Amino acid sequence: RVLRTTLGDPGCKSSLLNRRLSLWHMRSSEDCRPTSRNGLYVSSSWKQALLRQLGFDPRTDLTTARWLGLSQQRLLHVPAGAVFRDDTGELTAIRKRLHWYPRDVWLWMMAAQWHLVGNAEPLIGRTAEASDPRGSALVGAALVRLMMQLCFLQERRYWPYAKWFGTAFSRLDAASTLGPLLDAILAARDHPTREESMIRALQGLAHRHH
Repeated sequence: RVLRTTLGDPGCKSSLLNRRLSLWHMRSSEDCRPTSRNGLYVSSSWKQALLRQLGFDPRTDLTTARWLGLSQQRLLHVPAGAVFRDDTGELTAIRKRLHWYPRDVWLWMMAAQWHLVGNAEPLIGRTAEASDPRGSALVGAALVRLMMQLCFLQERRYWPYAKWFGTAFSRLDAASTLGPLLDAILAARDHPTREESMIRALQGLAHRHH
């Protein structure tokens, strides 16, 4: 796999690469060979790196249980970025295979996500009944995250970890219509405002689901 970085120094120290390489985290200086001062690197051990990342061989051991046991951040690492040369086609085939969940797994995950949303939604009203505005705000924030995750699933995109979660959501098609409603839930200072925004957001999610 050919890697691109903005480094001007062709040195291959792993600590420096881990900070700067944009497409893959190299951990062994023996696997890096700079091809120019513009920062092009070739990895000769992508298979070992992939096995370490996933914890199994996706070419032979990709069961339903494996799919469900993987974090989306780990899955996102595989198809993300660019491959500039793959003579055997093996890496390209793996990236294609891990590009998204099998249909049955995907549908199950959306159903499970709706179940989580359904469990959280009534707590908005229950915290209001308990005169707990802080609790209502916390439930609202948790519900917003669940709905954002459902948007990723609906658009067949893996979601990243917390640092990039909001940024990645802003690139979804749902962001333009549902984003303002989710922001309103987070910004609400009282239960009626929060609940009204929540209802409109859930209606939007249901409309997108069909």
